[in-house]
Amino acid sequence: MRLELPEVISSYTMGCSMNDKIINNLSGYNIISFICVTIFSVFIWMNTARSADLENGKLLFEECSGCHGEGGEGIEDLGPRLNGQQPWYLHNQIIKFLAGFRGYNEDDDSGAMMRDAATMLESEQDIIDVIGYISTLELMAAEPVIEGGDAEVGKEIWLANCTFCHGEDGAGNREISAPRLAGQSDWYLIKQLDAFRNGLRGTHVKDERGQQMQSMSLILSDDQAVLDVSTYIMQIP
Repeated sequence: MRLELPEVISSYTMGCSMNDKIINNLSGYNIISFICVTIFSVFIWMNTARSADLENGKLLFEECSGCHGEGGEGIEDLGPRLNGQQPWYLHNQIIKFLAGFRGYNEDDDSGAMMRDAATMLESEQDIIDVIGYISTLELMAAEPVIEGGDAEVGKEIWLANCTFCHGEDGAGNREISAPRLAGQSDWYLIKQLDAFRNGLRGTHVKDERGQQMQSMSLILSDDQAVLDVSTYIMQIP
């Protein structure tokens, strides 16, 4: 079975290229390539279609399900919820892992694990296929696992600081590469906000969008603020 999906790799038509062995090419990844991925791919996703092989995508996702769950619902302390996430964002993050923009810090164990796992995607088509399969997974609400957060305080933090990029409804904004956050697992939101705050994510010199988020994360003054806003985000329908 095949599914028509936007062309994720044709963002490289702005002077960038990628051969079948993606990881080999990305070892020489440069800032022009990064700009292509983070900016121009948004418009390619909107305007161009490419066929995803769902059977191959399902086979590839079997390797992913050990951390992300068979339904892409996520598994605590292993992998985040993927169902419901925008395909363009999944694409951008896979590229960042392959390029070493994520998972580069020696103290980021989960990021390093995902960086290694991403290398199983050996071609442009593999990336398209696995994203295509993920896009067919049923959206399932995350269950709260962290206690002690105040959703009302978190809502105030969210409305004051986060909605310009992620939207009041948490649906994200692909024009500025801001992902959907609504309904994401509270443990994962906390883990990533802590990673940004502590410099484990978003400090790579070529990760422009990550740097922006790393800077924004410092608005959260303490662990309780992180917990509060994460508790609210998870409850956004």
